[in-house]
Amino acid sequence: MATQIQRSTEPFFKPFKGPKVSVRTPLRKESEKRQGERVIYSEKRKAYLETHTFCEFDGCARLATDIHHKEKRGAHYLDESTFFAACRQHHNWIHQNPAEAKEMGLLV
Repeated sequence: MATQIQRSTEPFFKPFKGPKVSVRTPLRKESEKRQGERVIYSEKRKAYLETHTFCEFDGCARLATDIHHKEKRGAHYLDESTFFAACRQHHNWIHQNPAEAKEMGLLV
């Protein structure tokens, strides 16, 4: 008596469909207001760094390359009284040591 082998209709290996690709939402375009603020900020930044050539951190003699904002940039983005000319090393230090920077008045 012969036994019948039942064969599957599915393939032995499933076909590779490739990696799943997530659909990304495109970035919103910058508003006209923000574009205007960015142009003004660029001019103010350049002028500030021309008059504050060196890092304002006590005892530093490096050239200033960054503008640190003592207060959050939102409402104070264009307010030069919150600007602080800093070299890259001290700008990084300010953000890596917020408690000490706050005591020194570099963060509000």
